Amino acid sequence: MNRFWRGIAIFVLGGVLGTGFGVALGFFIFPYVFPPPVAADQLADAERSKLVASGAFIHANPSDAVHYGKGRVSVYEHAVFLEPDFEVGPGPAFHVYLVPKASIRSSSDLKDVMFVDLGGLRAFKGS
Repeated sequence: MNRFWRGIAIFVLGGVLGTGFGVALGFFIFPYVFPPPVAADQLADAERSKLVASGAFIHANPSDAVHYGKGRVSVYEHAVFLEPDFEVGPGPAFHVYLVPKASIRSSSDLKDVMFVDLGGLRAFKGS
């Protein structure tokens, strides 16, 4: 009977570890294998002429090599575009915030600042 339960425990542990590995692999590999369409191609030339603002992403904590963001952003009257040089470290739930303050270093810095949450990212790299 002891061999039976040991076999069941190994089977369940293998299933849990395999599922965890598959999910982690999906977070890191899937966006690079199946990138979304380039958003810049969807903006008409007439819309591109109405640039409202532009800015750059900052790496809030340079000592953290895993969680980073860099690149430029362009804000038009009806759209926001991450430029082709945009890149973030891979992760499960990144959001883009537009903030009119350059010295944001953590989420606690957003308490007294106006910001706009543009939602989650579709890719980790490019527009």
